[in-house]
Amino acid sequence: MSVRTVIRDLKSDEDASVSVPLQLVATIPTDEANTKIPISISVSYLNGGATGAQRAGTAKLQSYHYAVPNRRASHKKDNVADMPLLDTNNDWVRDLTRKIAVSVAKRHGKPCYVAWASNTELNGNGLSMDQLFMLKSCISAIDSMMPSPTN
Repeated sequence: MSVRTVIRDLKSDEDASVSVPLQLVATIPTDEANTKIPISISVSYLNGGATGAQRAGTAKLQSYHYAVPNRRASHKKDNVADMPLLDTNNDWVRDLTRKIAVSVAKRHGKPCYVAWASNTELNGNGLSMDQLFMLKSCISAIDSMMPSPTN
C-alpha cells in the first residue's frame, strides 16, 4: 500500500475579510489504478489563525464522514454510498463533510474519509465561510494531488 500525505493551507485570495484559516491534510494513494486504497482528508478550521505548534493540540474532531463508490456493474458509475461515522448537530459541518466525501469518491472512484476539526464550537451565526468556496477548494486541491492516470 503506497500513499503520500500532503498538507495545504486554503484561503480565499479575493476577499481578505472573509478569508478563513483552513488546513487540508490529505493522504492519497500513489497508484491511480488501485481502487481499494482510500483517500483520507482532514479539514481543520482554526479560529484566530493558529499556526504551527498551536494547530497540533487545539483542534477537536467534530465530524467524520465516509463515502464509497458502488462497484456493481449494474449501477451507475456515479452511485456513491455514504455514512457519517461521527455525526454532529451542526448542519453546516455535516453537509460540508458529506459533500466533500461524496464528490471525491465520485470523481476518483475510491473510498473517501473526510474529517472536520475545529478549535471552537461552531454555530452558523459566528462562522463567515462560503461553503461552495470550501467545497471547490478542497476538491481542486485533491485533484491536483492525485497522480495522473497512465493510459
